[in-house]
Amino acid sequence: MLNGCNSNDNDTLKNNVKQSKSRVKRDISEEEKPKSKEELLKEKLTEDQKTHLDWLKTALTDDEKFDKFLEYDEDKIKSALDNIKTQLDKCNGNEDGKKYL
Repeated sequence: MLNGCNSNDNDTLKNNVKQSKSRVKRDISEEEKPKSKEELLKEKLTEDQKTHLDWLKTALTDDEKFDKFLEYDEDKIKSALDNIKTQLDKCNGNEDGKKYL
């Protein structure tokens, strides 16, 4: 009787180890992919800055140029995006957030 209990416990232990290993494999496969530089930057931008970053990405049309832009200091990028907003507002007749009729 004692051997029967021990063998059952050993089988249970083996099954638990197998299940643990399969969980580890599943957990690794479900991990998030590392975020791109663009995604990391967007987490720190205002909505306007995100919009103008998307605009800039489209305007550059060259992924290498955009990737090089993302290498710059975060404060310089934010300043450039704010400048894009200012210039576009001027083009649209919306200086300082006011519409001129």
